[in-house]
Parts: sequence; C-alpha cells; structure tokens
Amino acid sequence: MASALRASRDLASHTPSAQQAQVTLDQDQIRRVADELQNLITELDIDGQAGSQLLDIRRQLLTDVSPATVVSLTLTALRLILDATHAERLASQQFLAQVNDDLVSISQQNTRAFDHATQLRMAHQSVDQRLDRTITDIEHELSLKGTSESNPEAALTRALDALNVIAKENDALKTREQALEEQLSHNQNQLSTLAEHTMDQRRHVGDQERKRLLDPLTRVYNRAALNDRLEHEFRLWKKYQRPFCLAVIDIDHFKQVNQQFGYEVGDKALKIVARTIYQCLRDTDFIARFGGEEFVILLPDANDDTRTEILANISHTIRKLPLKFKNERVAITVSIGATLFSGQDTPTPVLERADQALYQAKNSGRNQIIWC
Repeated sequence: MASALRASRDLASHTPSAQQAQVTLDQDQIRRVADELQNLITELDIDGQAGSQLLDIRRQLLTDVSPATVVSLTLTALRLILDATHAERLASQQFLAQVNDDLVSISQQNTRAFDHATQLRMAHQSVDQRLDRTITDIEHELSLKGTSESNPEAALTRALDALNVIAKENDALKTREQALEEQLSHNQNQLSTLAEHTMDQRRHVGDQERKRLLDPLTRVYNRAALNDRLEHEFRLWKKYQRPFCLAVIDIDHFKQVNQQFGYEVGDKALKIVARTIYQCLRDTDFIARFGGEEFVILLPDANDDTRTEILANISHTIRKLPLKFKNERVAITVSIGATLFSGQDTPTPVLERADQALYQAKNSGRNQIIWC
C-alpha cells in the first residue's frame, strides 16, 4: 500500500514537467507551422484581393501569435489558395468553352458559305449556258440572212430580251458574290481575333509556367526548378564525371532581422542576398531559393580553386552589403554548407550532406563555410 502511494506521489510530481514538455513541443510545432506557412506564401504568385489577404496573413505570422491564431490563419490561407486555384481553373475552362463556341460558329458559317459558293457556281454555269445559246441563236439568224426564213427584227428582239434577262441575273449573282465575300471576310476576322486570343492565352500560360519555376519574392528559381536542374546536372555528372559542387546557404539570425526591423526589411534582405549570390555565380551555375532564408547553388564543372573562390566571394560580398534601416546598418552574414558529388552519389544524400555541413557551420559560430 505504501509503495502504491509513493508511486502515485512520484507520478504526480512528474506530471507537470511532462505536461510542460508537451506544451513546449506543441508550441515548437506550431511555430514551425507558422514559419512554413509564411514561407509558402512568399512562393505563391496570387494577384488581387486574395494575394493581398495572403500577404496580410504572412505579416501576422511573422509576429508572435497564439497557437489558435496560427491554426485560424492556416485555415484561412488554405481557403484563399483553394479559391484562387479554383478561379484560375474556372477562367481557363471559360476560355476553352468560348474558343469552342467560336470555332463551332465559324465552322457553321463556313459550311453555309461553301453551300452558297456551290449555288453561285451552278448559277454561273446556267447563265453561261444561256448566253451560249443566245449567241448560237444570233449566229444562226445571221446565217439565214437573205433567205425566206430570215426575220432579223424578231431575232434581234428575242436576243435583246434574253441578254437583258442574263444581265439582270448576272447583277444578282454579283450581289450574292459580294455578300459571300463579306461573309468570308467576317469569318477571317473572327479567326484572326480567335488566334490573337489564343496567342494571349498561350503567353499567359507561358508566363504562369515561368512563374511556377520562379520564387515570386526573390525572383530566383524555386524548389521545383531546383529539382529539375539538379536531375539534369546529376545526369551530366554521371556521364562525364566532372567536379560537381552543391552548397546550401542560410542567412544567419534571419528571424531576429524580421523581429527587430520588420518583415519588409527581411524581405528586402532576402531579395538583396539572392541577387548578390546570383551575381557571384558563373553563367553555368544555378541558384534556387530552397525555402525561408535558405538558398541552394549548383556549381557544375568547378575545380577546387573555382568553387572555393565562388563560395568565399559570396560570403564576403554579403557580409559587406550596405543594407540599412532608418540609417541603422543591418548586418547580414551567411553560413554555407558545401559538398561534392562522388562515387555512387544521388541528389538526395548529397543534399543531406550539404545540409549537415550547414548545420555544423551554424553550430560553430555561423558566418563560415563548412565542407562535408
């Protein structure tokens, strides 16, 4: 009985600590959700009211908000994203439906125009045949001239009557031909307009595709583009076995920048750092925003001196950036973890190695380059 009481007291003494640990764990998870959501919002390219609302949600997530608020903002953001996606899909469906209706209408008009053209051709053939008969009759009458069967006046009257009828029919055919030409011209204009609209839509889709591969905040490539390029460079490395370096770059104490100076300064810092890294690279190199304040760069066919110089130049140049807020200098440094493809490597373990090197760089005081 006494041992049971002691066990009960021990459990009671440990319960608050366990509960506190669980609360801390839950808060960390909520914070990670908030960080991931605000990073996701920066990767989206949504215009209009939904885009403005998402940016407002991001501003709130950059502050210390309660777990309940994070959950509420997450649900709101998901609804806005779904609504924007639905609106884009609906707009595409409406465009395709309109194109289909226009094509059906033009096809029907062209069918009618073809039937009209067939009728005109047959009418012209009839007029030509009657004109031939009239000419033949006149020639026959001329051949009878001076004979008892000749009656020039009557023949001339008949010929004139026939020619008048033919002339009127010919005028009517000209009017019908003009109407047909106008219809065909209208159809051509409709086709030209439809082609323009289709080209505009094509450009829009092309722009959307390009945007899909660009991070909307920093204007460097995003993770989707990184996956494509990494797979391409990996295949080249396997084929030619030239040196291939991958590095992960992380802005040091970036959350403190956001908290101290605000998200606008943080966004500005991200843009400037991205542009600086890009300017330090060669034309054959590649940069992508990996998420949050992390960037991944690919340095294909770079020997030891080249890759070392590039990474050192990136670190040095960023450290010297003249970033200011209200005349106060905002110091920015980066930690870099780098590695090389070797042996039977595939992209996933190489990324993990570079991430481990970055972790060592940050744990070793930051503002340094660690190779793994």
